[in-house]
Amino acid sequence: MVNKNWIGFKFSVRLAYPFILVFLFGFSRNNSFCQKLVQDSLIVHFPRSVELKPIHGVIDSVVDQRDSEPHVIGEYEVTKYLFVPVDLLICTEKPLADEVNAIFNGTVNTKQSLRLKLVLDDFWLTKKTGSWLYPHYQLNASVQLYEKNQNNNSVYVGHLVYETVSRQSLFGDKLKRGFEKVMEKWRDEFVDDLTIVSKNLRSYQDITLDNFRTGIFSGRRTHLYGGMDVVMGTRDWLVDGALFFSHREAGKPFFRSGGYNVRYRNAKTFESIEFGLSIDYLFHRLNRQMILRGKSQIMLGFNRWKDIDTKDHKIYDVLILNYSLSQSLIFDPLDERGIFFGVGLLEDVYYVYSKGIEFQLGLLFHLGLKL
Repeated sequence: MVNKNWIGFKFSVRLAYPFILVFLFGFSRNNSFCQKLVQDSLIVHFPRSVELKPIHGVIDSVVDQRDSEPHVIGEYEVTKYLFVPVDLLICTEKPLADEVNAIFNGTVNTKQSLRLKLVLDDFWLTKKTGSWLYPHYQLNASVQLYEKNQNNNSVYVGHLVYETVSRQSLFGDKLKRGFEKVMEKWRDEFVDDLTIVSKNLRSYQDITLDNFRTGIFSGRRTHLYGGMDVVMGTRDWLVDGALFFSHREAGKPFFRSGGYNVRYRNAKTFESIEFGLSIDYLFHRLNRQMILRGKSQIMLGFNRWKDIDTKDHKIYDVLILNYSLSQSLIFDPLDERGIFFGVGLLEDVYYVYSKGIEFQLGLLFHLGLKL
């Protein structure tokens, strides 16, 4: 008889092989190489002004108040040597404040008396690959606007919030080009917004941009969402648990993907545990209190049959493949932490070998927490 403890020991040693190799290989090299295993960098070129609209004023100064190093604008994890994860820092050639200031060379109207000071309090690039349907590059930014008066004092005007996305190329995707493309898209949005803001300031009109906020922001730039959907379906009842991080909202519609998602299903003849393969959220804010949420889920799970003693099941019946769509109205205050809740509908299609394709509708009740 084979000793189970010996099998477990051999399995543990095999799992430890990659870590042993990394340790031995890294220890045999100099310190600079070991540090490179932990952290590397990618230099991206910041887009320059090309036929941009002139703003109605002068950019007096650009100040970087982020917690990051002046050159660092993002982070992405890559894999080297097949299994070694490396944190890739995304950096600009010059400090970020200098790069942003260079955007406006030749685009400002020096004949205007309006002078604006820009304060960067958020600027972060990343690549989102948690969605099978929409993998994309993303730039989150927040820029405070101050008007310089005749006494050279800075008067707070408000701030512009951004979440700019650019879809990943289907073929030949390159990190450097992807990050530069989303920065170029943000540059165009930013200059267009400053054109509107400066024009309204000069004419003493209200600024009505969706991404313009007038209050002093003191909340979190990234929230942790934890939520549960309880669904009473026409065939089964379900409980969905989800956990994901969300950047600060920049506009009325916004997209989220990834995170962790698990589902418990209770049907007449079986129950299952399913895990999210791809999770996408499409939100649309109705007002400061209420939000619409559309949710798309692709899930794969395992079944436990209740009738296993009376019915013969194939081994394929252990698996369940599922696709769900849901639409919910949720109480979720803007830029605030706390408990939120809502109701909605769910459309669910799943496949099990012995049952074929099954479809059901369900009434959804949502309860969540935002930290």
